[in-house]
This record gives sequence, C-alpha cells and structure tokens, in this order.
Amino acid sequence: MDKVKIGFIGCGRHATKDLYPQICQVPSLELVATCDLEEDLAKKNAALFGARSWYTNFERMLENEKLDAVIIVGPPKMHVDVGLECLKRGCHIFVEKPSALTVEDAKNLAESAERCGRFGQVGHMMRHSPPLKLAKQIISSDEFGKPNYIESKYYTSGPREPRDFWGVKDLKWTYMLVQGLHPIDLAHFFMGAMKNITGRVAEGKEGRLAFAITVEFMNGAVGFLNLNSSFSGWETRLEIGGSEGRFISVENMSGLRYVEPNPWTESFSFREPIISKKWEISPYDQGERIGYRDELSHFIGCIMSKSKPSPDLWDEYKAMVVAQAILKSVEDGITVSISY
Repeated sequence: MDKVKIGFIGCGRHATKDLYPQICQVPSLELVATCDLEEDLAKKNAALFGARSWYTNFERMLENEKLDAVIIVGPPKMHVDVGLECLKRGCHIFVEKPSALTVEDAKNLAESAERCGRFGQVGHMMRHSPPLKLAKQIISSDEFGKPNYIESKYYTSGPREPRDFWGVKDLKWTYMLVQGLHPIDLAHFFMGAMKNITGRVAEGKEGRLAFAITVEFMNGAVGFLNLNSSFSGWETRLEIGGSEGRFISVENMSGLRYVEPNPWTESFSFREPIISKKWEISPYDQGERIGYRDELSHFIGCIMSKSKPSPDLWDEYKAMVVAQAILKSVEDGITVSISY
C-alpha cells in the first residue's frame, strides 16, 4: 500500500483550521473525498485540500468511494453514529476527542471496532507533540528508572457552561469531555492504568471550576492532577519523577527540561541539580499546530503497518471511566476505585 485512501467527514471550524491543513504534510495520505451537511463547506474543503469528490451524505460517500479509512470530526454523537457505520463498511476510523458523550457509547464504539476487525484512533494531539513524545522516550529508559510520580497542571478559560448543542446539561461533565480528557489521557500515556481517584472541586463565578485530584496508579506510582477553567487562556505543565532521582518537566507542549540528581555535600546541604538537557520547541512548526500533523501521520502509519494506534478507542473509553470516577468522588466526597 503506497497511499491510504481517506474520506473526511466534517468540515467545521476545528477540522478546517487544525486538521485539514496537515494532510499535505503526510505523504502517504490521499484525501479522496470530503463530506459535510453544508454543501458549501464540503465543496470548499475539497477544493482547498485536494479531494476529487465532495458529499453531503456520508453513506453515499462510503458507497461510491473505495476508502481505507475515514476521519470524523464533529459533535461526539456524530463520532459514534457515523463511526459505527464506517466500521461496518470496513473502514478504520479517526475520531476527534471525545469519542462519545457517555462511557457506555465509548465502550460500544471500541467493541464494534474489534468485532469489525478494524481500529479507531482518537484525536489527542498532546501525546503526539514532539516534547511529550521525547519525554515518553526518556522516562521509558533504564537510566530514568521507574516513573513513580506525576503532577499535571492544566489551565484553560472554559468551558463555563454546558454544551446544550451536544445534548449535555451538566457543566462538570462538559468540562471533562472538552478539557479534562486531555490531562487524563496524558496521565495514562505516561503512567499506565489508574487504581484509585480522590477528587475535590471549587466552583467560582460564571462557571469557573477548579479540580484537585490525587491519583494512585496500578504500578504503585502516585500523582496529582490540577484541572482549572478559571485561567484566562491556556497553560499546561507536566512533571514526572523517577526512582533513580531523575526528573522531567514539559511546559505548554513547547519545552522539555531533563534534570539529573546531584549528590549531597559532606555538610548535607543540597547542591543545585544538574540539568542534563533542555529543549525549546515552538508550538508552531512551519505554521502548523503542534501535534495535529503527528497524530494524522501516526494514524496513517498504523494502517500501513497494521499496528495498534495510540490512543485507540479503548484508551478513550478508559479516560472517560476516570473522568466519571472523578465526578463521583467530587459528588460523594469519597475515594473511588477505578474499574475499566
């Protein structure tokens, strides 16, 4: 297979701004057709990004075109409804985050992919950004030792009201679907499955939420997730410590700092740590949003190599299980054991 033939369903703002422009940067991806309920959007994106066909009915696109996979970007219910049909037609799928509105639907989508002998990747671009991929390589090395602590700061300016147009009436669940799944996905990516969650929330004016979450992982590691929608912008920081005294931090997906330990002096005062390496990577690479090109390239590569994508539909289901557990812990004031 020289090219993976792709149909793209959804020509809205996010898809057009962040994903379509990356297609020309993935040589093995052939955009065959675009599809949107609004004819003008489907035609415009076909012309802009090199598709030979456009549709307003995705089922007709699946009937008329010979596709290897379909990218689906729209409301979560669309990810499920359209995704299930694409899987039945023999196509691999890429769906934007969240894959579904409910844990049950996320599980159904993952199970359907298995039954159909196809896979689905979910659009978590953060784990595909170069600094975070490099961080994963570092903590997986023997030198770093066993990762035993993670701290995640994830600050955004919203959402501050429920997404009624998605059919979600609860603000806290809206926050988890729109923003909270990102840091939860990264915690899984770096530390593995979670065992126990204890969460608390402080609610500010105009829908501002501040979650403080302690986590125990199955492998014995511990961590803390700081999720906040009171920030006037977007800011992230991820810190991971290892059993050998080494430490990494990644800030705003654009810089990585790797620190080695320095022995005590004879007087038991601490010396400054040794900074082994420090990388600064711009959030924009040749005008492209960081992570989006890499996640599409990964999806296409997995199709060509017949390998499991990251994150897949099961990973998203697990992240949603954790999000649900956080809200249960917040509501009941208890520690919740995770059952995936």
